[in-house]
Amino acid sequence: MKKIILFFILPLSLFGQRSNYVFKGGVQLTTDGSKQLWATVGNDFYFLYELGYNFPKDITYLRPGFDYRSTQVWGHERLEDITKKIFWSAGFGTRINRFDFHFAFTMTKIDHFYHFYDETLFASPNGHYSFKRGYDGELSGKFGLIYDIKWISIKTDYDLMQKRGTFGVGINFGKKIKNFDKKT
Repeated sequence: MKKIILFFILPLSLFGQRSNYVFKGGVQLTTDGSKQLWATVGNDFYFLYELGYNFPKDITYLRPGFDYRSTQVWGHERLEDITKKIFWSAGFGTRINRFDFHFAFTMTKIDHFYHFYDETLFASPNGHYSFKRGYDGELSGKFGLIYDIKWISIKTDYDLMQKRGTFGVGINFGKKIKNFDKKT
């Protein structure tokens, strides 16, 4: 547990932050249906961390040994491809009264899967099967705002390149975490 706390507090000490630290955290949803967790550490100047995913409902059976050429020979019907995304964001922000303004960089890993239907039910019990087509990676930036109402934090931000908005709610622990680098 101590290593996790140091992971969040260490960047603040590197920037010379000498105030007490406040921890906030919560969950958020995006306009494309992604689910994310977020956390901030800091007070007047803070760091923001986010982790999220977007896995659409998938009824297929993954068949890693199949390839596109063999499915064409079998004559199976190709359906809409499946895309799964994992997000990780890191950024910084500043506090003005009850408002926190932030900017973050987001790294996204996108996995693409072919989706086919086999009416003979040979490839899978329900006829739907998929196999990996490839993956992509994206880097984008986003800006946003956090507003505190007592111990509740309301968070919203907008991703500039992926054109995706988020809305989240969290808890402002408000507990001051003492500096771990006690200088006298």
